[in-house]
Amino acid sequence: MDITLDFLCERQVLLLDDCEQIVSECASLIDTVIRRAPRVRILATSRERLWVTGEYVWRVPSLPVPDPDLGVGCAQSSPAPVQYPALVLFAERAAAASGAAVNREDWRDVARLCRRMDGLPLAIELAAM
Repeated sequence: MDITLDFLCERQVLLLDDCEQIVSECASLIDTVIRRAPRVRILATSRERLWVTGEYVWRVPSLPVPDPDLGVGCAQSSPAPVQYPALVLFAERAAAASGAAVNREDWRDVARLCRRMDGLPLAIELAAM
């Protein structure tokens, strides 16, 4: 742990992801780091509060997701997929991961998937990969 703390003392940022898997361990690490390396700012993602000194909680809002039964992007009269950030995010990440574009026929399935992910950006990004 001392080697890690020595390394962090020279840094300004530490990113911890998925802390809800090990809340008490992350909280203990964060508490130790902020005491020994006061310049370090920590960004931790978690579905649960860590209850550490100086913690600021910011809930990532869900992105709007259309009703898949409306046939998004499938017909001239249906809403355009670009009106929904969740669909745009999925399409961008899927294209980056595979190089393939989302086709007109795929939008309904993409909307269903994004709805199952509750519009949560990180879940949508992971699903697109």
